[in-house]
Amino acid sequence: MNRTKCWMVCLLLSGLGGSALFADATQKNENASLGDPGLHVSFELNRPRGRVYRKPYVAVWLEDDDGFPVKTGVLWWMTEQPGPRWHRDLTRWYRNDRLRKSVEKTDLVDGISGATRGPGQYQTHFDGTDNAGKRLPNGKYFLCLEAAREKGTYKIIRHPFVWSDQPIASTELSGNLEISQASFSLVPLAPE
Repeated sequence: MNRTKCWMVCLLLSGLGGSALFADATQKNENASLGDPGLHVSFELNRPRGRVYRKPYVAVWLEDDDGFPVKTGVLWWMTEQPGPRWHRDLTRWYRNDRLRKSVEKTDLVDGISGATRGPGQYQTHFDGTDNAGKRLPNGKYFLCLEAAREKGTYKIIRHPFVWSDQPIASTELSGNLEISQASFSLVPLAPE
Protein backbone atom coordinates (compact mmCIF):
# COMPACT_ATOMS: atom_id res chain seq x y z
CA MET A 1 0.00 0.00 0.00
CA ASN A 2 1.42 3.40 -0.97
CA ARG A 3 1.31 6.43 1.27
CA THR A 4 -2.42 6.92 1.00
CA LYS A 5 -4.41 9.03 3.35
CA CYS A 6 -6.10 7.23 6.21
CA TRP A 7 -8.87 8.86 8.14
CA MET A 8 -10.58 8.45 11.44
CA VAL A 9 -14.26 9.10 11.66
CA CYS A 10 -15.52 9.73 15.16
CA LEU A 11 -19.23 9.88 14.96
CA LEU A 12 -21.25 11.73 17.52
CA LEU A 13 -24.72 12.95 16.91
CA SER A 14 -25.94 16.00 18.72
CA GLY A 15 -29.50 16.44 19.82
CA LEU A 16 -29.93 19.49 17.59
CA GLY A 17 -32.45 18.15 15.09
CA GLY A 18 -30.30 15.10 14.45
CA SER A 19 -27.48 17.13 12.94
CA ALA A 20 -24.08 15.49 13.13
CA LEU A 21 -21.17 16.71 15.18
CA PHE A 22 -17.86 15.12 14.25
CA ALA A 23 -14.75 15.21 16.38
CA ASP A 24 -11.42 13.48 16.68
CA ALA A 25 -11.36 10.95 19.54
CA THR A 26 -8.42 12.61 21.22
CA GLN A 27 -9.98 16.06 21.02
CA LYS A 28 -13.32 14.68 22.21
CA ASN A 29 -11.72 13.09 25.25
CA GLU A 30 -9.90 16.26 26.24
CA ASN A 31 -13.39 17.65 26.72
CA ALA A 32 -14.81 14.56 28.50
CA SER A 33 -13.40 13.78 31.91
CA LEU A 34 -13.94 10.51 33.72
CA GLY A 35 -16.48 12.24 35.95
CA ASP A 36 -18.70 13.26 33.04
CA PRO A 37 -21.93 11.28 32.67
CA GLY A 38 -21.90 8.50 30.10
CA LEU A 39 -19.88 5.46 29.11
CA HIS A 40 -16.10 5.89 29.14
CA VAL A 41 -14.12 3.43 27.01
CA SER A 42 -10.34 2.97 26.97
CA PHE A 43 -8.50 0.63 24.65
CA GLU A 44 -4.99 -0.13 23.50
CA LEU A 45 -4.03 -1.03 19.96
CA ASN A 46 -1.28 -3.60 19.85
CA ARG A 47 1.49 -3.97 17.29
CA PRO A 48 1.66 -7.68 16.55
CA ARG A 49 5.04 -9.10 15.62
CA GLY A 50 5.84 -9.56 11.96
CA ARG A 51 7.51 -7.84 9.07
CA VAL A 52 4.52 -6.05 7.59
CA TYR A 53 2.37 -3.81 9.76
CA ARG A 54 -0.57 -1.76 8.55
CA LYS A 55 -2.54 0.49 10.87
CA PRO A 56 -5.87 -1.18 11.65
CA TYR A 57 -9.35 -0.04 10.82
CA VAL A 58 -11.14 0.31 14.14
CA ALA A 59 -14.78 0.72 15.15
CA VAL A 60 -16.19 1.23 18.66
CA TRP A 61 -19.96 1.30 18.99
CA LEU A 62 -22.97 0.35 21.10
CA GLU A 63 -25.63 -2.19 20.15
CA ASP A 64 -28.97 -2.65 21.87
CA ASP A 65 -30.10 -6.03 23.20
CA ASP A 66 -31.30 -7.02 19.71
CA GLY A 67 -27.91 -6.26 18.15
CA PHE A 68 -29.06 -3.03 16.47
CA PRO A 69 -26.30 -0.37 16.36
CA VAL A 70 -27.57 2.56 18.41
CA LYS A 71 -24.41 4.70 18.53
CA THR A 72 -21.04 4.70 16.81
CA GLY A 73 -18.32 6.37 18.87
CA VAL A 74 -15.18 5.69 16.83
CA LEU A 75 -14.64 4.66 13.26
CA TRP A 76 -11.13 4.75 11.81
CA TRP A 77 -10.63 3.74 8.21
CA MET A 78 -9.10 4.72 4.91
CA THR A 79 -11.34 6.81 2.67
CA GLU A 80 -9.12 7.45 -0.34
CA GLN A 81 -7.70 4.97 -2.82
CA PRO A 82 -7.56 2.10 -2.30
CA GLY A 83 -9.55 2.85 0.83
CA PRO A 84 -13.29 2.60 1.03
CA ARG A 85 -13.53 -0.92 -0.28
CA TRP A 86 -11.65 -2.19 2.78
CA HIS A 87 -14.16 -0.87 5.33
CA ARG A 88 -16.11 -4.09 4.82
CA ASP A 89 -13.31 -5.77 6.77
CA LEU A 90 -14.98 -4.33 9.88
CA THR A 91 -17.55 -7.04 9.25
CA ARG A 92 -19.90 -6.65 12.21
CA TRP A 93 -19.89 -2.83 12.18
CA TYR A 94 -20.34 -2.73 8.39
CA ARG A 95 -23.22 -5.22 8.40
CA ASN A 96 -24.92 -3.45 11.30
CA ASP A 97 -24.42 -0.01 9.76
CA ARG A 98 -26.07 -1.16 6.52
CA LEU A 99 -29.07 -2.30 8.59
CA ARG A 100 -29.07 0.94 10.58
CA LYS A 101 -28.84 3.02 7.39
CA SER A 102 -31.88 1.26 5.89
CA VAL A 103 -33.92 1.92 9.05
CA GLU A 104 -32.74 5.44 9.94
CA LYS A 105 -32.23 6.65 6.34
CA THR A 106 -29.05 8.50 7.31
CA ASP A 107 -25.41 8.06 6.41
CA LEU A 108 -23.15 8.54 9.43
CA VAL A 109 -19.84 8.35 7.62
CA ASP A 110 -20.05 11.60 5.66
CA GLY A 111 -18.04 13.57 8.24
CA ILE A 112 -14.37 12.59 8.23
CA SER A 113 -11.66 13.79 10.60
CA GLY A 114 -8.18 12.51 11.40
CA ALA A 115 -6.27 9.38 10.40
CA THR A 116 -6.10 5.75 11.44
CA ARG A 117 -3.89 5.27 14.45
CA GLY A 118 -0.94 3.08 15.22
CA PRO A 119 -0.23 1.22 18.44
CA GLY A 120 -1.12 3.12 21.60
CA GLN A 121 -3.75 3.98 24.20
CA TYR A 122 -7.03 5.58 23.09
CA GLN A 123 -10.29 6.65 24.72
CA THR A 124 -13.78 7.50 23.65
CA HIS A 125 -16.93 8.61 25.45
CA PHE A 126 -20.59 7.83 24.80
CA ASP A 127 -22.78 10.65 26.09
CA GLY A 128 -25.97 8.62 26.51
CA THR A 129 -27.65 9.49 23.23
CA ASP A 130 -28.40 7.36 20.19
CA ASN A 131 -27.55 8.13 16.56
CA ALA A 132 -30.50 10.52 16.33
CA GLY A 133 -29.48 12.43 19.46
CA LYS A 134 -32.23 10.90 21.62
CA ARG A 135 -31.47 9.69 25.11
CA LEU A 136 -30.77 5.95 25.35
CA PRO A 137 -33.33 4.16 27.50
CA ASN A 138 -32.06 2.10 30.42
CA GLY A 139 -31.51 -1.51 29.50
CA LYS A 140 -29.06 -4.09 28.22
CA TYR A 141 -26.50 -3.03 25.61
CA PHE A 142 -23.33 -4.41 24.08
CA LEU A 143 -20.07 -2.50 23.86
CA CYS A 144 -18.32 -3.52 20.64
CA LEU A 145 -14.69 -2.91 19.67
CA GLU A 146 -13.61 -4.23 16.28
CA ALA A 147 -10.23 -4.09 14.54
CA ALA A 148 -9.21 -5.33 11.10
CA ARG A 149 -5.78 -4.95 9.57
CA GLU A 150 -4.65 -5.47 5.99
CA LYS A 151 -2.12 -8.31 5.93
CA GLY A 152 -3.12 -8.86 9.55
CA THR A 153 -5.98 -10.21 11.58
CA TYR A 154 -9.59 -9.44 12.36
CA LYS A 155 -10.62 -9.25 16.04
CA ILE A 156 -13.72 -8.19 17.91
CA ILE A 157 -14.60 -7.64 21.56
CA ARG A 158 -18.33 -7.64 22.32
CA HIS A 159 -19.31 -7.21 25.97
CA PRO A 160 -22.80 -6.89 27.49
CA PHE A 161 -23.58 -4.28 30.13
CA VAL A 162 -26.64 -2.58 31.60
CA TRP A 163 -27.12 1.14 31.02
CA SER A 164 -28.96 2.39 34.09
CA ASP A 165 -28.89 4.93 36.88
CA GLN A 166 -26.33 2.75 38.67
CA PRO A 167 -22.63 3.41 38.09
CA ILE A 168 -20.35 0.73 36.68
CA ALA A 169 -16.83 0.76 38.08
CA SER A 170 -13.93 0.38 35.68
CA THR A 171 -14.33 -3.06 34.09
CA GLU A 172 -11.48 -4.78 32.26
CA LEU A 173 -12.30 -6.70 29.09
CA SER A 174 -10.33 -9.60 27.65
CA GLY A 175 -7.91 -8.32 25.04
CA ASN A 176 -6.76 -9.97 21.84
CA LEU A 177 -3.99 -9.73 19.24
CA GLU A 178 -5.16 -6.36 17.84
CA ILE A 179 -6.83 -4.74 20.87
CA SER A 180 -4.54 -5.81 23.67
CA GLN A 181 -6.46 -4.07 26.45
CA ALA A 182 -9.91 -2.55 26.83
CA SER A 183 -11.97 -1.27 29.74
CA PHE A 184 -15.09 0.75 30.36
CA SER A 185 -16.94 2.53 33.15
CA LEU A 186 -20.34 4.14 33.37
CA VAL A 187 -21.23 7.39 35.11
CA PRO A 188 -25.05 7.61 35.29
CA LEU A 189 -26.83 10.40 33.48
CA ALA A 190 -28.84 12.95 35.44
CA PRO A 191 -32.55 12.05 35.69
CA GLU A 192 -34.73 13.54 32.98
